[in-house]
Amino acid sequence: MLKLHIAETQDFSPAVMATLQERFELTTGSLKREELRQKLQEVDIFWFRLAYKIDAEVLDESSRC
Repeated sequence: MLKLHIAETQDFSPAVMATLQERFELTTGSLKREELRQKLQEVDIFWFRLAYKIDAEVLDESSRC
């Protein structure tokens, strides 16, 4: 099962969250930079909004996501 992390869940309906939980191994919550680096190594999909600034350094370290 694919792993999905949603960093910012506001405005997601309970129905949408339930559907995502059925289809993915789902985790949620905001992350600090070091936590983000680790999470990108663990998940297949990282869903975020504009509050996150993911730069080339962080992306270059991500071998999975």
